[in-house]
Amino acid sequence: MNITFVTGNPNKARELSAMIGTDLAHHKMTTIEPQSLSFEEVSSAKAKQAFDAIRTPLIVDDSGLTVTAWNGLPGPLMVWFTDTVGIEGLLEMTASLKDRRATATAVICYMDNNETHVFRGDTHGTLATEPRGDSGFGFDPIFIPDGSTKTFAEMSPEEKNNTSHRGKAAQAFKLFLEKR
Repeated sequence: MNITFVTGNPNKARELSAMIGTDLAHHKMTTIEPQSLSFEEVSSAKAKQAFDAIRTPLIVDDSGLTVTAWNGLPGPLMVWFTDTVGIEGLLEMTASLKDRRATATAVICYMDNNETHVFRGDTHGTLATEPRGDSGFGFDPIFIPDGSTKTFAEMSPEEKNNTSHRGKAAQAFKLFLEKR
């Protein structure tokens, strides 16, 4: 089955292809994201826009970092946070927090002519006090998953994929594909 991954981030396309063991076609397309704190709502809206445009089986993903002390923020709005203040700005804004717990979330939405399915992965952890590591992308340098002393950016791709939010969502998506 040919599936197209619609994303503006080629790093996500490579990472997800490796996780599910299938080469995904990559289609760069800008979609309008609803302003919502629901990852599922955002990914489903992006999938519908993409499917209406390219009419082929596809997936989109939405991911973000939820800071516990901020009651759900930035969540799916993470891209706007990083585009405006960057990772360093986010760390400055959280510097005084005593509770540095956070959750990394990824939602993969699959859509074709007949159906839509959503796959979610969450990884709990804490925010680092400074960026660490050279691997990965996005908030990888500031997120330390529970049970580790390393940020995602300090991990090998295999380590990260085994514990990451995207890895968990990808495993659920892979099981779905295997049952088809």
